[in-house]
Amino acid sequence: MFERWGVPERLYSDRHGIFFPVNSKPALEKELAGRRVSLSQFGKIMERLGVTHIKPNSPQAKRRVKGYGEPFNIGLWVDLRRKSITSMKEANASFRKQKIRSETQKQHVILQVSSHELDLLLVKEHGRKADKEPRISYEGVKYQLRDQ
Repeated sequence: MFERWGVPERLYSDRHGIFFPVNSKPALEKELAGRRVSLSQFGKIMERLGVTHIKPNSPQAKRRVKGYGEPFNIGLWVDLRRKSITSMKEANASFRKQKIRSETQKQHVILQVSSHELDLLLVKEHGRKADKEPRISYEGVKYQLRDQ
């Protein structure tokens, strides 16, 4: 998706735990500096990509995010009726025209990274502390760390 459409400048999502940790209490000095201490895996990836991730705080904003799909579906049927579209073939042709129109408008920043770099950005991180050996443990397996 990122390779084809680019990276959005901003992402407006709901407050689900996938996007924002449920019990995140950032340190005051880091919060005042504008840095979020506790990020979900998804949040870390968005931060690496430079995407501003916006959390809805007011009830109205939450309603807008949750109800986004419903107005789209209702608007879709209204739009099809307005254009007198009655068949699947006509609907698909109309969607293709809209898609071409929307692709000409800049809505995303084009990501200038290779597929390999993208694979390195889109990872799930697991924090580990080394013991005195120095070794780390992951899923019951110990790994010896080497000096570089």
